Amino acid sequence: MIYKTPRLGYIGDNDFSEFMKRMRKSKEKRRQTTAKIRSALTKIFERPVDQPTENAKRRRKRYRINNRPNWEGSLWHRLLNDPTYEDPTHRNGQLFRLRFRVPYPIFLGIVDRLKRCSEFKKGEYDCCHLRTTPIELLVLGCLRILGRGVCLDGIEEMSGISISTMRIFFHKFCQYFTTTMFPIHCRAPESPTEISAVLKEYEELGLPGCIGSTDCVHIAWDRSPHSLRFRYTGKEHFPTIAYEVSCTHSKRIISVTTGFPGAENDKTIVRMDSFVTNIHERISYADVTFLVTKEDGSEETVTGPYLLVDNGYHHWRCLQNPEKFSLDVPTILFSKHLESVRKDIECTFGILKGRFRILKIPVLFQSQAVIDNIFKTCCVLHNMILYMKNVDSRWEDDVNWGGEYGYHDIQDWGRIISVGIASNANNRRTTEMRLTPDLDLSSQGGFSSIFDSEEDVEETHTELRRKLITHFNKKLAQGLVRWN
Repeated sequence: MIYKTPRLGYIGDNDFSEFMKRMRKSKEKRRQTTAKIRSALTKIFERPVDQPTENAKRRRKRYRINNRPNWEGSLWHRLLNDPTYEDPTHRNGQLFRLRFRVPYPIFLGIVDRLKRCSEFKKGEYDCCHLRTTPIELLVLGCLRILGRGVCLDGIEEMSGISISTMRIFFHKFCQYFTTTMFPIHCRAPESPTEISAVLKEYEELGLPGCIGSTDCVHIAWDRSPHSLRFRYTGKEHFPTIAYEVSCTHSKRIISVTTGFPGAENDKTIVRMDSFVTNIHERISYADVTFLVTKEDGSEETVTGPYLLVDNGYHHWRCLQNPEKFSLDVPTILFSKHLESVRKDIECTFGILKGRFRILKIPVLFQSQAVIDNIFKTCCVLHNMILYMKNVDSRWEDDVNWGGEYGYHDIQDWGRIISVGIASNANNRRTTEMRLTPDLDLSSQGGFSSIFDSEEDVEETHTELRRKLITHFNKKLAQGLVRWN
């Protein structure tokens, strides 16, 4: 009989019997090998291989359950229960302001306001039946991030608040300050009483009609989009975001714009600043008047306030900048004094970056909207601290405001002063000149306007500056110019 096999094809009876014997031997050999492997695996895993696992029918991914950070035993939680932090004269009260950048009463006011806001209300227990993190600890975390630029992992280490909880609350905190607190604390003077207080402050400085100082500040942005990096890289040679800020002489911030690419200059940004453009177009403060002294000693009424800026802005009437190249003595005195008063805005930037270090170091957030919220939040906290310190009453009546030339004394015309003359971009030489009443150098000045286009220079700008120079020197000669 002939049989058909898959390997040998057609074979006879004898060959078929031999073939079956070989197949049985091979099957027995495989069975022995399998038994040896099963025995070895049983020794390794300490259980029979044939025994089914617990989840043999449903194989699911098992997640490891980690213990949540315990905020109840953290240092910050013990801090909140210490009454000595409420005393600003106590060492702990001073340490609180050093570590969190705001006095303890302001911290309590922020917490009280957030507790009354529906956005921040939470139950006593969360979905895991654990006590929710108190809002006091969350606010402390936000203040530490703003004040020292600490990462979220550092907040978890010190307060026991999880990274995800702190991240969500921080963005919500800054958003709330930008939308709700910013219009309340960072606003321009509106009522006649507020406007008169600001104008009186600058009138005692010899600058009647001034309502504030304006300039741009740049915040380094470490994670700017690569495709837009060229737009945000300007004179600093690294990506930045520019904000135009206006403040009063008491360093109270009254206007902040949204962020602009760092490559934009001041002349471009000021055209998109609603606070400045409203003054320029006579939409705001159109009926504000002030008095200036003329050459004959009489007074003239002028309408419309102005802001102090540097020489990087347009020569608009509402933007008064110092004269850079004039050799006229009254103009030099006025320009030096204007530069000194205009440093208010520069000091404000230094205070902001010194108090809130998150603005000093490159910001690591990827969204510009988040950085805008952070900057405006810092401005709100800055104004809240100024309001608590009551900086409006700053003048001292028993101070002798007189002095030598350079300290508001113009009577000594024979004094030798140094007038810096820019010969070129890399070389500056100083020429000493003896100024006398008969020396007229006014025809040599006025070079700063030749670099501006016609649309950037207004005739009323030069006219108002001439009146301010006359008024300032008259008051300076009478010893009526104060400085603080």
